[in-house]
Amino acid sequence: MYRRSGSYNEGAVEEPRGSTHQRWVTLWADSVEEVLRRGLEPEVSVWPLMELVSSPGSEAREGPDVALIAEKIAAMCCQPPLGFSWVVFYLRDGKAFRCLDVRGSGNRRRPAVILLNRAPGTFGAPGFGHSYSRHLPWLPLSALVEDEYDGNLLSGIWALPLIAFGELVGLLCASAEDAWHCSEAGMVAPLVAACAPLAVTFFTLSRFDATQTAAMCARIAGPIAPGERGKVPLPRLSTESQVFRELVGESPAFFHALALAERWAAGCAPVLITGETGTGKELLARAIHALSSRRSGPWVAVNCPAIPRELAESELFGHEKGAFTGATEARVGRFERADGGVLFLDEVGDLPHTIQAKLLRVLQEGEIERVGSAKTKKVDVRVIAATNRDLHEAVRLGDFRKDLYHRLAALPIHLPPLRERGGDVELLAWHFLRKSRERYGKCIEEIAPAAIERLEAYDWPGNVRELEYVIERAVLLAVEPILRVEDLADLAAEENSTGLSLHARLRMEKVRRIEATLRQTQGNCAEAARLLGMSRGNFARLLKALRIDARRFRLD
Repeated sequence: MYRRSGSYNEGAVEEPRGSTHQRWVTLWADSVEEVLRRGLEPEVSVWPLMELVSSPGSEAREGPDVALIAEKIAAMCCQPPLGFSWVVFYLRDGKAFRCLDVRGSGNRRRPAVILLNRAPGTFGAPGFGHSYSRHLPWLPLSALVEDEYDGNLLSGIWALPLIAFGELVGLLCASAEDAWHCSEAGMVAPLVAACAPLAVTFFTLSRFDATQTAAMCARIAGPIAPGERGKVPLPRLSTESQVFRELVGESPAFFHALALAERWAAGCAPVLITGETGTGKELLARAIHALSSRRSGPWVAVNCPAIPRELAESELFGHEKGAFTGATEARVGRFERADGGVLFLDEVGDLPHTIQAKLLRVLQEGEIERVGSAKTKKVDVRVIAATNRDLHEAVRLGDFRKDLYHRLAALPIHLPPLRERGGDVELLAWHFLRKSRERYGKCIEEIAPAAIERLEAYDWPGNVRELEYVIERAVLLAVEPILRVEDLADLAAEENSTGLSLHARLRMEKVRRIEATLRQTQGNCAEAARLLGMSRGNFARLLKALRIDARRFRLD
C-alpha cells in the first residue's frame, strides 16, 4: 500500500523508473513502512477509525465523507495519548496540496495551497538522513515547500505523509513539538495506521469519482465570495505552473479570477479583464497567453491611451508607403505582428470611437486593411483586453460601442481590488519583500507584526502595484534585519496618531453606506441614488471615484 509512487499529473503517462519524483516519494514511503514494521502499541485501537471507510455520507450516493474522517482523526490526535495542540490536513489536487480545515485545526494562519517543489532536493541533499532521520517519517514543511511563503507561515510546522497505493495523496501537519513528542513516544505507527482510512478514501474518490472529488476540492478551497455566487465554481488550478508565480493570494474572489483565467486560456474568443489600476491585469493576461495553445506565438502589448489619436489606426493596422504625410515606408501594424499569437489591448476603453469600428471588424472577420491600401489581409490573432473603466457606463453614455463591448466581453474576468482580498496583503508583502531583498542584496528576514497591522489597515487605492512600491521603499529604508512601522514612511504620513487618517475613515464610511444601499436595492443605481438623496449623475460619479462596481450587487 505504501510503495511505488505515482505521478502528480492526473492522466499523465507513468514516470520512468528511477525518476526524481519516484525516488523521493519511495524514500518517504520506505520510512513509513519501516515505522509500521515495528508494530502498533496494543493499547491503541484504530479499528473504529478504519470502519469509517465504509461509513455512508449524508446521502447514500455520496459514499465516504472525507471531511468526517479527517475530523475523527483530528479529534483523536488532540486527545491523549497524542495530545496535539492542533492538526491540519493538506489533500492533493494535481500537483498542488489544498488545506482542508476541520475542527481541531486551530487558529494559526497557514497557506491555503502549497507545492512540494523542494522535496526532491531535500531527499537528495547531503546530510539529509542525519538531519531528519531521528523523526522520520515526520519532516519540516519548510523543507518541502517551494520558496513562496516567508516569515512564520511555515515555521514550526511538520508534515506526516498520507500515502495510499504508492501515491502521496496528502499531508497531516502538526507543530514541531507535537511531531517530536509523537516520534519520541513511539506513536507514529498508530497515527499512520489511523490515517489510512483518509488516504485510501481520498485516493479512491480521486481515481473513481471525479465529480465527487471536484465538488470536494471546491469545498476545501472555501466558499466563493458573495459577489461571485452563481458564477463558475473554483476548479482545480494548474498551480504547479510557473505562470501564476507573480499572482499571489488566497482570497476566494482572487482564486475565482485565476480559475476563470485557466478555463478561458483553452478558448479562442476575446477575453476582457476588468479591475482597478494596479490589480495585475497585464500579469493575468500574460498568464492566459502562457497557458494557451498560442504560448509559442508572439505576445504584443498595446497601451491604448499612449497612442496619439491620429496615429492609432496606423499603429494597430499598419500603413503603406505614401499613405499620409511622413509615411516614407510601409509599416507593419500590431495586429500583423501578433499573427498566430495574442494582442493585449491595455485600457481598451480609451480607444478612439473611429478605431472601435475597425477593431470590431477584425474581431468579426479576422482580417485587416492597412492605411492607404484597399487589400484585406487575414490575421489569426486572439485579443485580450483590459480596462479600469466601467464599460457598461461608457456604453450608456455613448463613449464605447455596445457591439464591440459584447465582442470583447465574450470571456470576462474581474480582478478584485486589494482592499476586497482579505488576508492577501500579508502574503503579498512577504512576496515583495523577497523580491526586493534579492534585488538590493539586503538581509531582511522578517516583517514586524505592527507593520503587518499597518499594511492591512491601509485602503490601498493603488492596489497591488502600490503595495509593491511601498515594500520596495521600506526595504531600502530599513537598517535592521526586520521591517518596522517606521520604514513604512508613506503609510505613516497617511495616518494620524489615532490610526487611519480622517480622509481614509470618511472614505471607508462612504463606501460602507453606498455598498449597503446597493445591496438593499440589488444593484439598482437609480433606486440607490434616490434612497441616498442624490441625483443619478452625482451618484454615478461618486461610484467611479470610490471604485465601486454596482454590478457586484445584482442578482442576475
